[in-house]
Amino acid sequence: MKKIKFGITVKDVVTGFTGVVCGRASYITGCRQYLVSPKVKADGEHKSGMWVDEARLEICQDLERIVLAEEVEKAPVTGGPQDSPSRGL
Repeated sequence: MKKIKFGITVKDVVTGFTGVVCGRASYITGCRQYLVSPKVKADGEHKSGMWVDEARLEICQDLERIVLAEEVEKAPVTGGPQDSPSRGL
């Protein structure tokens, strides 16, 4: 199993699509996919990211990862349903 982390550069060995890992999805069937987003061109043009199966990814660069997947999973929850504030009367 590959150690694919957020922020590393990867390449889809089937299509040649290259970009930075920005998302991860795990399915009940055991399939794991990663959202690969290409870098913005010098003229500001950008293309949409692409979801790619883990088995098709080749790690190109592991030097400049932005955020480790483990850090994201341990991050405190700051949104979603919360208790209503009380006035303390």
